[in-house]
Formats: sequence, structure tokens, C-alpha cells
Amino acid sequence: MRRRIAVPLLAAGTVASTLAVAAPAQAHGYVSS
Repeated sequence: MRRRIAVPLLAAGTVASTLAVAAPAQAHGYVSS
């Protein structure tokens, strides 16, 4: 039963940490002024 809860929590943590790391990299481009 404990593993049934731990696996989705681990997956959610992995997704959240990936998004947290990738968020600053979404601002690609150049400054025009």
C-alpha cells in the first residue's frame, strides 16, 4: 500500500522539478532595444 502512494508522488516530484529547471530556459531570443 505504501508503494502505491510513493510511486505517483515520486513521479509528480520528478515532473515538478523538471518544470522548475526548464522554466527559466523558455525566454530564448534577443533584446531589440
